[in-house]
Amino acid sequence: MPRLQVSDFPFTERNPYTPGVDRAPPVFPGRAEEIRLLDEIGRQLAGDLIRGEDVVFFGPKGNGKTALLNYCRPILEETHKIRTILVYPQHITTPLELYGKLLGKSVPAERTVSRKGGGSLAGFLGGSRQSSKVYTSTPNKLEERCIKAMRRQPTLLMVDEAQEIEGSSLRAILSLARAAHGRETKFRFALAGTPDLSSQLRRVGPPNVDRLEQIRIDCLDIESANTALFEPMAKADFNIKLTKDQRGNLIEQSQCYPHFIQCIGHAIWETGKENGARDVDAELVEQARPEWERQIRHMYMDRQGEIVERGLNQYAYAIAEWFMQGNTHIYEHALIDTIRKCDKDADAIEAKTALVDLGYIWHTDEDVEMFVPGIPSLMDHIYSRGRAQGIDAQQLDRGRSDKLDQSN
Repeated sequence: MPRLQVSDFPFTERNPYTPGVDRAPPVFPGRAEEIRLLDEIGRQLAGDLIRGEDVVFFGPKGNGKTALLNYCRPILEETHKIRTILVYPQHITTPLELYGKLLGKSVPAERTVSRKGGGSLAGFLGGSRQSSKVYTSTPNKLEERCIKAMRRQPTLLMVDEAQEIEGSSLRAILSLARAAHGRETKFRFALAGTPDLSSQLRRVGPPNVDRLEQIRIDCLDIESANTALFEPMAKADFNIKLTKDQRGNLIEQSQCYPHFIQCIGHAIWETGKENGARDVDAELVEQARPEWERQIRHMYMDRQGEIVERGLNQYAYAIAEWFMQGNTHIYEHALIDTIRKCDKDADAIEAKTALVDLGYIWHTDEDVEMFVPGIPSLMDHIYSRGRAQGIDAQQLDRGRSDKLDQSN
């Protein structure tokens, strides 16, 4: 597949690093399998194959799912001449809005058609007769219209932040895919979202939803992280004067987490631009550090806000405390025990599921009952904030018990 070049983003025009921005970075390493899969879908839509698996990309926020869709979309259109439609949940809050996106125009819930006509009496009196008929835009009729439209133009629907899709719209997507496959229409979908997306699909989807191709999006490997951080600078004629150890230290600080890589690269680029410096050395890195640390703290605050909003803060702190003790993973039974130590009456399974859905903890590839931190160093942040407030898991447990005693 063709790839975007850094030369498309000159240093004098705009920063190629994209933390929190809905556009693809110019260098996109470490996602060869995911790109290959989308390319195969494009090839099938452009060719003779009608049926095929739809795909779901899932992983904690900041792992590059949005970048993946934005990177592949123009390439798929150019290479395979298919139509790609990229939407967010707020664009398809109802099935009507979904059908409108696929048809390329808004779809009213109903329409009125007026007809003029006249019989012999109307003609004799010099007048005419007018009648009106109301047509309702039923889901079946709109689905049929979409099927016909996509029979003429192969379509890939891409939905980002898909865990936020309303249940009715998600069911409409799944229904449309089934109908399209049965009617030999070239339509496929690619959903990208947090781990909660898999749970939502099982809740609202038909029994065959498990046949979807579901792909985990993890952090990058070290080589890909190096490429993502340093290649855009090198191709823009920055002189990278960092030693091997200094480069390794930056990668270690990024934890190979795509969002952090983009934050670090963005800050170094902007600092160099402000200073008129193209030498990326230890001094420039230190000058840029406050900016990328500010961006990372902002991300932490957003994620912690989600945890607090869902009443999970005490559990998140207790789990962070577990990992601060040197543990590299936690098994499900220990996770449940940790949650119940905070609140003996808690629905521990529900709390665990919520923390997984938010990406705070992340099951491993090897064992679905083994969990590791999801968003790198978020636990460090939550632990340090809790310590600063004088909180520990035992205090949380005692506080809960005291409240129960008082209520009795």
